[in-house]
Amino acid sequence: MLGSVSMGESAGSRAILVVDDHANKRLAVASILEPLDVVVDMADSGEEALRFLLTRDYAVILLDIRMPGLTGFEVAQLIRERPRTQRTPIIFVTAADDVDPLAAYDLGVADLLSLSVSPSILRSKVQVFLDLAELRDQQQELADNKVRFLNLVSHELKGPLTVAAGYLSLLREGTFGPPPERWQEPLSLVEANLDELRQLTDDVLLTARTGGGGWSPIQQTLDLRDLAWAALNRTRARADLLSGEIQMHVPETPVEVDVDPRQIARVIDNLINNALLYGGDPPRVDVTVGPGAVLEVLDNGCGVANADQERIFEEFYRGAGAEAANPDGIGLGLSMSRRLARLNGGDVRIARTDELGTRFLLSLQEARG
Repeated sequence: MLGSVSMGESAGSRAILVVDDHANKRLAVASILEPLDVVVDMADSGEEALRFLLTRDYAVILLDIRMPGLTGFEVAQLIRERPRTQRTPIIFVTAADDVDPLAAYDLGVADLLSLSVSPSILRSKVQVFLDLAELRDQQQELADNKVRFLNLVSHELKGPLTVAAGYLSLLREGTFGPPPERWQEPLSLVEANLDELRQLTDDVLLTARTGGGGWSPIQQTLDLRDLAWAALNRTRARADLLSGEIQMHVPETPVEVDVDPRQIARVIDNLINNALLYGGDPPRVDVTVGPGAVLEVLDNGCGVANADQERIFEEFYRGAGAEAANPDGIGLGLSMSRRLARLNGGDVRIARTDELGTRFLLSLQEARG
């Protein structure tokens, strides 16, 4: 028989599932938990517990081991096999004294308690998982709000950028009359800054998409050399503007990879543009396609501090060197690049950083053939 004892708001972070085939034991546990201000659902079998889990998430499950039908171990195994509940904490609460604790922990059970445990100890252990569930809910809400905000900002910026780029194109084409020669350099600067702002806006939008799971890769088998050359052509204008140089090193034979071309193009563009922005004066960038489906981007900048080498892959984080070299950046390029690479089964990492420059590695999946 199913039962529910309402002791608070009906939310996953404040809900507990008690599973025991003895009604008096279920009620005893519910009574112990009453001071915690929670919703307690009670199931009299493993089968009933699994039905509860189809309709609600729980902060923790208190599960008996010896029951008719499915045993506690079998229920725990089924819970762990279901993606939505595989991380839900489980505490075995049992009167049995011959349970193998290692077998329980191998299933991912958080704790093993005797039915005669002190009520205060049981409440304390449950409270820990209630606090953790509430923290997860808060983090998820923050993440959802961030995605909504980034989507809003990027879409609001797209309109004015499109209008500005359109008028700039009309000026260059002479729609309002031939532009004087002295306008060429200012127009080039405006165009370069518009391109940079457009890329920042795209980074914001991509961060929202990938963070919200909204951009799954559509993979094709491509030659990594072609992807690298295409990125070089797209970034050459920025290199010229900075009086920089990009050297390409590719093997004679194809390096075939299974990737989403748009996503990996963004990754390579970001790595080269970062190398130009944070390189020396003038910047020099070496792009190398190597064996094992690896692309290296080496700059001639001052390097990345040891403390920042992982943090620079966090959203919105910018090390001291980045702030000094490019105060207008927002710290999304590398985090987005790593996320896109991992969506494609690869990764982005720092291979070396010192006074001679920083080497980033983009590793990808070799084509399966």
